[in-house]
Amino acid sequence: MMIRGIKIIQEARNDLIWQQRVRTVRDVVVFANSSLNQFLKAQGRENIPSLSPLKAGDDSEHWIKPVSGIKLNVDAATFDRDSKHGYGCVVRNSQRDLISVFAGCYIGKVPAELAEIMGIKEALSWLKCNNYTQAVIESDSLVCVEAIRSAEIIASGFGFIVDECKNMLKSLSNVALFFVKRSANCTAHFVARHSISLAERMFPINSVPMDFMSILMSDCSS
Repeated sequence: MMIRGIKIIQEARNDLIWQQRVRTVRDVVVFANSSLNQFLKAQGRENIPSLSPLKAGDDSEHWIKPVSGIKLNVDAATFDRDSKHGYGCVVRNSQRDLISVFAGCYIGKVPAELAEIMGIKEALSWLKCNNYTQAVIESDSLVCVEAIRSAEIIASGFGFIVDECKNMLKSLSNVALFFVKRSANCTAHFVARHSISLAERMFPINSVPMDFMSILMSDCSS
């Protein structure tokens, strides 16, 4: 992408030399942003083939406690106005106890699918760092879940992170990934949407916001 940016500047220079056409700094920046958006779209949904079908356990409409071990719900959010993106992850056990809530926010305007796959990667990294060997990960991004399950190679930045997720999944024992509806992923969605304003990467377990607590209670009643 840096090479493309240099090329845009060179094109503006050539216009000046050969056609005596002067481009303002604003014109160059607008054109560069347009090229960036085209590049990002190429890394997003348009470059992701239709992959595998749903399998048993997918498409839940309500949060269901894990039979054993822990469950991680993960979601992502893009903040285009601030040119940032973030993720949120909520971890609970088979007794519905809240184990951990963590989030991250990064600089950069990226497609939704790229933000989602980065969130799944963070969830897998958390599992690996905390030595959990029996877990379920749920995401409401069907594109990401399908891509990780598929043997197909996706030649893009998105595909690179998909491969990292595949390798981490292979290195973990008894860890499964499922697609769920947004209604079953409300807690992670809440955390992801607030990742831009979180001072820390985690909510203190004993001091979660009331709005978040109400979503947890709603999940417990389902």
